[in-house]
Amino acid sequence: MALPGDCVTAGNHDVPIQGYGNIDIEVQGPTGKTLFRLRDVAFCEHFAANLVSLRQLQRYGYWWDNRPNQNCLRTHHGRIICKIFDRHDQYVLEYIPGDKSKQSFLVRRNTFNSWTGRRPAGADAKKWHLRLGHPGPQALEHLVNCSTGARIKGITTTECDDCAVSKAKRQVSRKPRNTENAPGIRLAVDFHDFQHNSQGKQHVMLITDRWSGYIWDFYLADRGAETMIEVFNTLFGILERRFRIKPSVIECDNEIYKRRLQVRQFLESLFIVIEPSAPDTQAQNGGAERSGGIIKNKARAMRSGARLPVYLWVEVFKAAVYLYNRTPKYIYKWQSPYDRFYTFVAERDGVAIDGRKPDQRHLRVYGCKAFAMTREALRKSNRLERMNPRAWIGYLVGYQSTNIYRIWNPKLGTVISTRDVTFNEDECFNGDLNQMRDDLRHMSREELVAILRDIEEPSNQDDMQEDVEGEDDIVYGAGNGWNIGAIQRVDERSGDERTEVPSARSVVDGSGRSAQTAAVSLPEVSEALPAFDDCPSEGIRTRTGMPLAESGSQEPSRKQGQGHILPNSGAQQRQDADCRETSRSPLPDAFAREPPESAKEADTQVQHYPTPARSESFPAALMAYCFGDANEVLQAEDETIQRSDIDVWKAAFAAGRHAMPIGVIDNKQIDKAKFLRSLKRPERRSGPSGTLNGQPVDKDKFRKLLAKAVSPHRRQMPALPRSHHEVLMHPMESEFLQAEAIHLQSHVDMKTYKEIPKDDPSARGEQVLDCMWVYTYKFDKHGYFQKCKARLVVRGDQQAKSIHEDTYASTLAGRSFRILMAIAARFDLESVQYDAVNAFVNAKINRDIFMRMPPGYRKPGRILKLQRALYGLRCSPLLWQKELTNTLEELGFEKVPHEPCCMMKNGIIIFFYVDDIVLAYKKGKETEAQNLADRLKQKYKLTGGNQLQWFLGIEITRDRDQKLIWLSQSAYIDKIANLAGSVDRRLNVPMSGPELLPYEGRASAASIRKYQRKIGSLLYAAVITRPDIAFAVSRLARFNMNPSNEHHDAADKVLQYLTQTRTLALQLGGGDEFLVASDASFADNSIDRKSSQAYVMKLFGGTIAWRANKQDTVTTSTTEAELLAVSQAAKESMFVSRLLKELSIRLDDQTIHIQCDNQQTIKVVNKEIGLLQTKLRHVDVHNHWLRQEVQNKTISVEYMPSSEMMADGLTKALTTQRFRESVARLGLVDIATRLQQRQLNEMDETLQQKLNPLEM
Repeated sequence: MALPGDCVTAGNHDVPIQGYGNIDIEVQGPTGKTLFRLRDVAFCEHFAANLVSLRQLQRYGYWWDNRPNQNCLRTHHGRIICKIFDRHDQYVLEYIPGDKSKQSFLVRRNTFNSWTGRRPAGADAKKWHLRLGHPGPQALEHLVNCSTGARIKGITTTECDDCAVSKAKRQVSRKPRNTENAPGIRLAVDFHDFQHNSQGKQHVMLITDRWSGYIWDFYLADRGAETMIEVFNTLFGILERRFRIKPSVIECDNEIYKRRLQVRQFLESLFIVIEPSAPDTQAQNGGAERSGGIIKNKARAMRSGARLPVYLWVEVFKAAVYLYNRTPKYIYKWQSPYDRFYTFVAERDGVAIDGRKPDQRHLRVYGCKAFAMTREALRKSNRLERMNPRAWIGYLVGYQSTNIYRIWNPKLGTVISTRDVTFNEDECFNGDLNQMRDDLRHMSREELVAILRDIEEPSNQDDMQEDVEGEDDIVYGAGNGWNIGAIQRVDERSGDERTEVPSARSVVDGSGRSAQTAAVSLPEVSEALPAFDDCPSEGIRTRTGMPLAESGSQEPSRKQGQGHILPNSGAQQRQDADCRETSRSPLPDAFAREPPESAKEADTQVQHYPTPARSESFPAALMAYCFGDANEVLQAEDETIQRSDIDVWKAAFAAGRHAMPIGVIDNKQIDKAKFLRSLKRPERRSGPSGTLNGQPVDKDKFRKLLAKAVSPHRRQMPALPRSHHEVLMHPMESEFLQAEAIHLQSHVDMKTYKEIPKDDPSARGEQVLDCMWVYTYKFDKHGYFQKCKARLVVRGDQQAKSIHEDTYASTLAGRSFRILMAIAARFDLESVQYDAVNAFVNAKINRDIFMRMPPGYRKPGRILKLQRALYGLRCSPLLWQKELTNTLEELGFEKVPHEPCCMMKNGIIIFFYVDDIVLAYKKGKETEAQNLADRLKQKYKLTGGNQLQWFLGIEITRDRDQKLIWLSQSAYIDKIANLAGSVDRRLNVPMSGPELLPYEGRASAASIRKYQRKIGSLLYAAVITRPDIAFAVSRLARFNMNPSNEHHDAADKVLQYLTQTRTLALQLGGGDEFLVASDASFADNSIDRKSSQAYVMKLFGGTIAWRANKQDTVTTSTTEAELLAVSQAAKESMFVSRLLKELSIRLDDQTIHIQCDNQQTIKVVNKEIGLLQTKLRHVDVHNHWLRQEVQNKTISVEYMPSSEMMADGLTKALTTQRFRESVARLGLVDIATRLQQRQLNEMDETLQQKLNPLEM
């Protein structure tokens, strides 16, 4: 809404702004007409023209290109958004010509269909004040923003005499009690007494939710213990069954605590805490007392304004509670109790919503005149008597749903629930029945038609409800009341929940449909009404003499003295025009019985003709074409057809190219298509789900093993399930299902997505991605089972690719991690690790992405609209990186330019790899580091906070006294050890023997997948902590696409060597220098005669970087090969040097010293006169660049004999002795003793944790 005083100055006049919103205009884009959305548009009623601010467009990155022959609107990238036209000497974006014939055509055209939402109900503030039951002026000011379907014309202030005389109160100061952080946990109970009505109801029991302010109201015949227990049972059952809410605290006065001991014992048996107020101190039960006072004031003002008789106090009170729950409250930041309660429940359960704001479109002035259709008109009977009136006059006294109203007929003394009614909000009951003697008989047909035409007709657009699964009520029941004797059951044919009432009366029309009787017989009123609290009540019965329940279902007979309960919840049950009903008919249609004649003849009977439920049998596109915008539907269909045609064309073209045979596998000819499919097919794991090494696992025995608190090792665990269906047959079914529930609840808490109908306009024409469950076991450091984990992953591979979409996300380089660990060792830095739970979900999505509901939890016709990044999306890693980086920048961290995943602040270094976050700092900065961690925890859910021991599968071991750190992958090596075949002998080197050559045959798809898995597993160890296998893995990786058995054997040897030397760790620390070594092996590749090259870098005594690879070009001499190797080492070391400076590390010697074992190369680089003469231009370029850097003293190339060269073992296969020396020079140290001691210490800690509970 606009603030008071907001206006647009036009000339000498100020045009007031009524509100702000978004507007879509139709513009001419480069490819045709399109929609252009303008945000924060000011609405000025009756303004002469629609204006667009060029300055505002520039703020959003758009500019007006008014060059000759251009005249268009462009983005800051230069892309054309739309054309601008010159009309009547004005530049316009959207031109609407004043063609009368076209306008006449548009007037006739339907602008809504059968499920279009009702238009907002517009009225002035005074009328809305009467519609909502006399709320305060501030509530009206926030009504539009806190509800749907409400529009206030003019100013929002109003004065009301009925409020002045009805809401006078004392001033009481109370100290507020503690409130919970969720609805339904803390309830406040209070009672209010009235005179008996016709149904024997004398007491109102109000139960108020202290968190949301939502009120449930129960109408009792007595205040006995059995009646109260029945009320609590009813409410508790519904809160638990429908909303999974269990109340914990009951605030009340002393009636329950001292006078009703049976009720107190009942509540205490449910472990509910009772908080009574002190005797005669109502202020201490302020939550309920205040709510009851507000409701009584509201009801008093409503009855006074509507001039209703006092014996309608139940109807008035129900309506007051209904409206109270839908009125915005200042204490809840102008949320209504309805909105606050249902929004919390929906967000907790993962329902896709933007907020459950109450719909106010159906509200009318309370007590206004209503024209309800007669029974004959509804039945379409007596058609020959066409001159008889089709409606009777009554007055609005309540709401049963958003389109079913409670209408009081003063002439007959009945209250009827009906949908087919129109209202005249300008007239209310004046308290005199003399003017109500069948007014319709004194009207001509033309006068009646004129009245019904002038009054807002709800039978067309107003009856059309939003497609909302709205919880209008908490308590289900037949109509306005809850019959405890009713039986809830599910119809086996339809699956609908129905209420079966033993004595319910129903009528059946010719089609066999049942219509529920909903009437209360009331006495006639012929004189002015007495005060609200002073009017005596009279007995109320129907003409048949039988008392009726208010909903039309007859209350089962009870013994004398038994309490009758009618909870209303302040929100009558919903039965909208689309038949999404929550108040079920008492009997299924097929079992509806013919009522007695007395029931057929009763004037109080009303038939309902609900619109049939929307069927899914009609094609959505056809329905939308018939009732909606045909052009839009056809355009969406054309886009789908075009995409489909393109995919088919591409598939046909690819099939032609892939059909040619390419070789023979297993004595069978194979074409390229089959070969590619075989590569894409996932490899079968150790066996089907729930098996161990292909053998089925005894589920009962495995469960007994877990029940004994025995943690199996990873080798004893059954194969993981690959789908939700396999989980149901898995030995660990309950653990995985529990993991699914925990994971889904985390998404509910984070509001990752919202549930929407599949036909939601926002999803029209959009791709709906599939999703899947990914299951895994979590093991401890030693490979013993801890728990099952499940993660919902969206099928990002199904996303349509776009060249304009940026999906690259940086990750911490392994080299950068080792540099940081070397710095931590040298300067004895503290290192504390945290893990961000569900990291990607913390980042919000910047575009619309839709996903199917999770397997096992799907609902027909429902999909999910993602609001946050989910695992599997291409953009998720980038969004999370931006989110975390922005947060750290807000905390004062600055980026390290050459390492995006590392940041600094006041000597504190933070680096992260996706969801693993590490803080490194000196001992004097513990407090500052802890404060930063606490601030991160306020925004993200972080676990950990202990000393860094594991990072990406790397085990970190420290010796603080010697300032040494060891990086070990022994656990990872154990994990991949089973990939190797049987190798019996002890291996001292990873590779030996003659050079491996390409395979001349064709490897099978299974062989290729197996070989690639071996090499991929070896590569991770080779680039992280094991430079001793770098050369061997580099050689083996050349045969990934066609390995032979010889290549498999060589890979198995490397795996076996790695297993036998699993305790070797990379040692960091123990020095102060930055050293670089480079080496080359000239023309050692016999196939193409390219040379191998390598480099190794050491910082502060530990190896931090290395690489072994084949040169890109063929060189003609050893000098040229060594020169290229030195050039590569120089460039990489200069990068490391810059990174160290950015990390505030200053070395004593700023020159980079590069070791080389070829003296000719050293002379070529260091001599003032260039000695290298080569025909290879690229070699000459490298030579001149190196000479330049040497002269600038950036680098220095020095001689180092091959026997002492660090990089020697990365360019060739060495003998056993030379290889051992190379391993030592690389800084690999056997830490088996340290690892064993650490494991023993951890085992002692684990054993102690298990023994602690057993101590007496």
